[in-house]
Amino acid sequence: MIDQFNVTDGYKLGHISQYVKGTQVVYSNMTPRNDKYAMVLESRHDGKMVVFGIQAAVKIMEQKWKDTFFSQEKHKVVSRYARRIKNYLGPDHGDDMIEAMGKLHDVGYLPVQIKALPEGVRVGMQIPILTVMNTRDEFYWLTNYLETYLSCMIWFMCDAASRSAEYYKTSKHWGNMTGAPEEWLGIANHCFAARGHRGQEDAMLSGLAQLLFSAGSDTLWAIDAAEEYYYADSDQELIACSVNAFEHATATQRIAYYDGERESLRKALTETYPTGILSYVADSDDYFRVISEDLPALKEEILSRQPDSLGLCKFVARPDSGVPLHIICGAIKIEELADGEDVEAWAEDILSEIAIIGAEFGCPGNSQVSCYLRQDGVTYKATGEPFWSRHDKTYYYLDGMENIQIEEYTLTAEDKGTLQVLWEEFGGTYNEKGYKVLDPKVGLIYGEAINIHLQDEIYKRMEEMGFCVSNVLFGTGSWGFLENSSRDSYGLAIKGTHSIVADESVSMQKNPKTAQDFKKSAKGLLRVEKEDGEYVLYDEQTWEQEGQGELKVVFVNGVFPNPQTFEEIRERAKSEL
Repeated sequence: MIDQFNVTDGYKLGHISQYVKGTQVVYSNMTPRNDKYAMVLESRHDGKMVVFGIQAAVKIMEQKWKDTFFSQEKHKVVSRYARRIKNYLGPDHGDDMIEAMGKLHDVGYLPVQIKALPEGVRVGMQIPILTVMNTRDEFYWLTNYLETYLSCMIWFMCDAASRSAEYYKTSKHWGNMTGAPEEWLGIANHCFAARGHRGQEDAMLSGLAQLLFSAGSDTLWAIDAAEEYYYADSDQELIACSVNAFEHATATQRIAYYDGERESLRKALTETYPTGILSYVADSDDYFRVISEDLPALKEEILSRQPDSLGLCKFVARPDSGVPLHIICGAIKIEELADGEDVEAWAEDILSEIAIIGAEFGCPGNSQVSCYLRQDGVTYKATGEPFWSRHDKTYYYLDGMENIQIEEYTLTAEDKGTLQVLWEEFGGTYNEKGYKVLDPKVGLIYGEAINIHLQDEIYKRMEEMGFCVSNVLFGTGSWGFLENSSRDSYGLAIKGTHSIVADESVSMQKNPKTAQDFKKSAKGLLRVEKEDGEYVLYDEQTWEQEGQGELKVVFVNGVFPNPQTFEEIRERAKSEL
């Protein structure tokens, strides 16, 4: 097991002697400084970050210090610490830290106080989410010694929670527009991310953060984290859920054994899983053959399956490769024309738009462009060649469309996309807002490379096609949670703002002229208040003022005085969106 007293940046080993002699207290805070690198949809971003992971991080920290330090014999841990420092800095350095670590062992707990905002809330930039300070004078060095651990544990949980909130917001937006039921929103974005994360602890805690906004998850041990660090109880509440689902190993083995996918599916539907929800990965061979030929051939078997003890029954197709937008909504976009409208005129206008959009720098050329139109149930494919002219040898402009041809077109399954194929084969109903809802015995989940921008694009296309977005679940994978994910996503940093030296208050501030727009820190003791629904920072406070406000003590001298439950944090997080 790694010694927790070594979990710090190496340069901190010398900081004990860098503080002014007589230092008694060091007071620091963690603050999101800038969201310019955050993965958000700009059109709906409110400039805020979700606070999450503080209680989990501190509980893990306290337990690891206990296991690897306080519960072990002093001479052994101090000897290990001395070995590490001397081998690292050289034999002439580190004696003051070795002595200090021995004194810390005598105390038997971490003499620090951590205050934090309620988890699940959303805060704007430059608002501290926690403060930390030592509670015994001789351990002034410990405050920022813990910075490295607190930073690396908390930033990614805040980022994961904030990204999950983005998925949730987008689902809620389009769900409200297309009449999706409330229960769908709670499982709309299912966590598939674990295998792509940076180790099992990272995957667990990131998966825990996603559970704030979706109970759907395949990160099984995130449930353990909710129970271990946030007092959840899976016997009494729904923390996370999933369904029986195939993977490619099981699907391809059965295809080979039964000498064909249709027979394999038939036995799965009637023998292996005759009841309940079954998710089937359908792209092992020919996805659109499965959707457009095999499933219709097995329609009776699919529709005759019975509910399980929870009353659930659905066959869920799971594509796992290709272009997600095309797989779900079709490879082509069809312009719907009203009866009596001029098809040729519409074709020329649309082809011109496509040519202009596709044009790049220089001469765009005269390559053929195409579009698809539908009128009175008949689909047409229109093609044409754009004719470009040059204005005064400076720029090209579209001067018309030539050789326009329009012919009836028979759509393929790929052209239609999964939703339309399932609608044509299994039917469904129209909800109160007039959007199509597939037969409840069939559904769709897509979990390959769905980030928040693609999620929004797919929902938009579904709405244009007249489908309620509840027809689709998304598996949110590691790309969605690791894409450009770093401490800089929200600029989370821990900085010292106050100290006491020989009973005299000394406030400090980082204020670099080269980055004052977001690296300037607060100064002195801090207080955060909630005013008109927004968190507001007050710095340079008295100790009496610092004791007030929204930052509450969550850890002091080995004790957790104000524990928060996962249920209350989840409710708080959703209520703020």
